[in-house]
Amino acid sequence: MEDNLINIDSLLKQGTEILDGISLVSLAPGTIYQSYSVYRLPDEAKYECWKNVVIRFLSANYFNDVSIVDFRKAMDDFEKKHYSPTEMRKMLGVLEAYKILPNSIAVSSKVSDKASVVINNTNSQTQNQSQNVDVIIKSLEDTLTVSQIKELKRIIEEVHGDNEKAKPKLFDKIKSFGENLAPSIVANFLTNPSVWSALSNRW
Repeated sequence: MEDNLINIDSLLKQGTEILDGISLVSLAPGTIYQSYSVYRLPDEAKYECWKNVVIRFLSANYFNDVSIVDFRKAMDDFEKKHYSPTEMRKMLGVLEAYKILPNSIAVSSKVSDKASVVINNTNSQTQNQSQNVDVIIKSLEDTLTVSQIKELKRIIEEVHGDNEKAKPKLFDKIKSFGENLAPSIVANFLTNPSVWSALSNRW
């Protein structure tokens, strides 16, 4: 099978020749019943060469195409079912489909769509989190001075991410800024348009 002659038509032609040469194996002498049919290939080497050329041709020209999976399944069934002509016809059917519709249809298209949805959702979540942080920062900036914000930041840095330790220290520090400051922070936070919109939609 010369490289310059390999195309769907030549593969179909050789596959049809293999199909036409398949013959049913007669029951062995003394065998009354056999639950399955056994077939014989006239030239197993020719079939092995053909199937591997088909796989290489499809992989090279229709990489990751959905029908390659169908061809491989029919090929496996053909060999498992003792060279059943039905499975050979399925393999030829896949090649016929490529001849009729040569455009490649990738197996990963659905996976890519799902991945795109996951990526979009992740991006959306990241954007929402960023917006939430911006709202909190703006509320603090509207209520506290720069030096007060730096004092609160220093407390958070000192506890190294231990929120339980940070809470009472932050509470005491905010109280030291003035009794009315904590309610002002909450009021500024609640009256932010983004926060109020979110609360209105939820309740």
